[in-house]
Amino acid sequence: MNDNDTKNPPSSKACDSAAAEASKLTSKWSYHLVVIMLLILAGLAMLTILLPYLVVPSHPGDAKELADYSKWALSVLLGAFGAWIGAGAAYFFGKENLKESSRSTESALRIQQDSLRRSRLAEQVKDMDLTAMNSNFIFDAKSTKKAVVDGMKDLLGYWFVPIVDDTKGTLKDVIHARAFWGADLKDDATVGTITAKLDEKDETRKLHGAGFYVEVSLDDKISDVYDLLTKKGAEVAIVVDGSKKPTHCVTKMDLRAFLKMTDSK
Repeated sequence: MNDNDTKNPPSSKACDSAAAEASKLTSKWSYHLVVIMLLILAGLAMLTILLPYLVVPSHPGDAKELADYSKWALSVLLGAFGAWIGAGAAYFFGKENLKESSRSTESALRIQQDSLRRSRLAEQVKDMDLTAMNSNFIFDAKSTKKAVVDGMKDLLGYWFVPIVDDTKGTLKDVIHARAFWGADLKDDATVGTITAKLDEKDETRKLHGAGFYVEVSLDDKISDVYDLLTKKGAEVAIVVDGSKKPTHCVTKMDLRAFLKMTDSK
């Protein structure tokens, strides 16, 4: 039977790209800010050194005092400006470290959540994308070979045939489609007659019954269902409800592919 497409979780590449662009913009503004601060420092230093000579009249005895004043003013300016730059650098790098720490924590949480989600998806049958049973392709023991073959012609890809009780609708058997293509079977041969003929030989007996399918529930673990199919040599798992009515189906090949996919992530 045909499977539904598996939906992939959305990617976070757009968010990561936006964060990278924001980081580049911040670095650019930080560089410009440092250049501006250095230019301001140079301007203030020159102003501090030259201002006394421009404002105070120069006398021969004032040279030493002006030089001492310039040294004192410059040392005070450098100390204050150094404290300003230190505070700014501490703020900037602290902010960058916090952003980087936040990004690392977010990435770790995302990885952990993806891991937990994959573990949950691989846990139970109900977490898979199952194929629902087609009510137009369910038969009973009184159904004829012609009815089954006509159904397979209309619904290509159906390679096993579910058989239910004609009154209760509970699952009774699942038969490989190959059993209905025998030339020695007449079109009016019933399902009951065909299964009885299959049981006559060992090589055809495995085309239906316990050697071909297993009954499972939505709460069963996927790995357990696959192990059960492997142990019995069966090919199909039929999900039944509390009343033993078939609701969904999944093949051994589908289970193997699903388990391989979740293990590789």
